Amino acid sequence: TLRAKAASGDLFVLHITSEGKLLHDTAEVFPRVCESFRYRTSYENEIREASCVNWFILERPNLLHSRTMRKRLIWGLRTILIARSAEERTPAFSSSALADFANVPELKSAVDDRYSLEPAALREICTRITSTFGFSHAALSWPSDADAQKELLSAMSGIAKITAEGLPRRRKKS
Repeated sequence: TLRAKAASGDLFVLHITSEGKLLHDTAEVFPRVCESFRYRTSYENEIREASCVNWFILERPNLLHSRTMRKRLIWGLRTILIARSAEERTPAFSSSALADFANVPELKSAVDDRYSLEPAALREICTRITSTFGFSHAALSWPSDADAQKELLSAMSGIAKITAEGLPRRRKKS
């Protein structure tokens, strides 16, 4: 339920309770969800998954020609920063709030213009954010082999798994 997710510190529920606008709630569910929200001490799992997705895409610049991969890269960047801001109890969600949190003014345009930004510029800012706020290759025990990287993503849930499953399989050399 939404209250259970709030009690477990879910980032989406944090977004709803922080910035949601109540339109109609005769059962008064929203205030109870807000009261139930508890921050986690750490959002390590979310940051780990987002870092894996980002490193996978960043190591393959040709993937940045895909709108889907750009969307996933920005998802990873936003997830890392939202999670870090939540750990500090200063949640940030909008592109401008995330840019302020990260102290990287150009982040706003990277998020807002993700589909039109030059691939090199997008790679640079996403590499900087993932390196600074996410997990390093060493912290992730990031494999050097592409197939092993896909297996690591596939073993996760959510966007990481979807990202790995959406890629074409490499043919084995005979």
